Amino acid sequence: MGSYCSCSGSLKYNNDVVIPNNFINGKIEEPMGHFRKEKQEKKANIKRFKTYNNNAKDKKPDRKRTIAPQDKNSFISSSSFNLPHKIITNSKISQELINELYSRYKPLDDDVPVEEIQLSYGDGGIEYRGEWNKSKSERHGRGILMVNREKIYLGYWKNDKMNGLGKQIYFEIDIENISNDKIFTENKTYSYYIGEWKDNYQEGKGKESWPDGTYYEGEYKRGKKWGEGKLLLPDGSAYDGQFKDGEVNGKGKIIYPDKRKYEGEWLNNKFNGKGVFIWPDGRKYIGEYSNNLKDGYGIFEWPNGKKYRGQWSKGKQNAEGEIYDPIKDKWTAGKWSMGKKVKCNM
Repeated sequence: MGSYCSCSGSLKYNNDVVIPNNFINGKIEEPMGHFRKEKQEKKANIKRFKTYNNNAKDKKPDRKRTIAPQDKNSFISSSSFNLPHKIITNSKISQELINELYSRYKPLDDDVPVEEIQLSYGDGGIEYRGEWNKSKSERHGRGILMVNREKIYLGYWKNDKMNGLGKQIYFEIDIENISNDKIFTENKTYSYYIGEWKDNYQEGKGKESWPDGTYYEGEYKRGKKWGEGKLLLPDGSAYDGQFKDGEVNGKGKIIYPDKRKYEGEWLNNKFNGKGVFIWPDGRKYIGEYSNNLKDGYGIFEWPNGKKYRGQWSKGKQNAEGEIYDPIKDKWTAGKWSMGKKVKCNM
């Protein structure tokens, strides 16, 4: 952001570039240096997130840590359900677990006759246990699906697909060593999604939680965060606002652990458009952003009352602008070139 020239004082300030380094599908971090150490310490926990950095290419999200498979955002690819299935009698899904499901989820009130069944798909890596519409040979009602002992879905089915309220647990859970009540409750020791589903996709309102402290509650569409939502990150950062296509888009507010705040417009996980950024020491910027950087017209205020208003480019004062001296109660016009004062009008 540069500094004042001699004609308007010598107060300098650092270039606090506001960069959400990681976001949903992931986290926000700002500025880069502030969280770099923490990022390294928690590297294993944040692979599921895309990384946004002006000087680095986006990292690919770890397939294992994403909320849903990469081909589609559904719980399991639709092609898996085309595998041949057979009735089994020794399912890995226990009778106690299915009884717990029945006690927590009421039967569907749609007059469709169902019976309980245990099925194995393909080579046996996928198992289903629950209610079954025999007339159409499809899952219908309450049921549990386990995929390769890595994911498990517990909830409602309609038309052979997950529809209605349900819970998805993935990856960290050891189903043989966890009590049934903890599987159904919002337990912070494993990763889960609980909420509404439509045709095998998270759709409607739901919640997600990870053991590292990441938590989201809000709206979904076609398996992606879409609509209004709240996101809490392990470092204590909290975002509240709009999502679209799995990313932050629209209007939203983020508060960082050190009490810095940004509220304004977002595009693809970055500050874009009009916004307000406030620092705990009293500094404030009100103006336009582009790709996380101050860009366009904006006003920067210091705690001592001095102000700059004018044009910005890539985070720095650029072109025409004015400096306000609170002691003289006077605005002084000038010209800047990428943060440096090149002209002063006395």
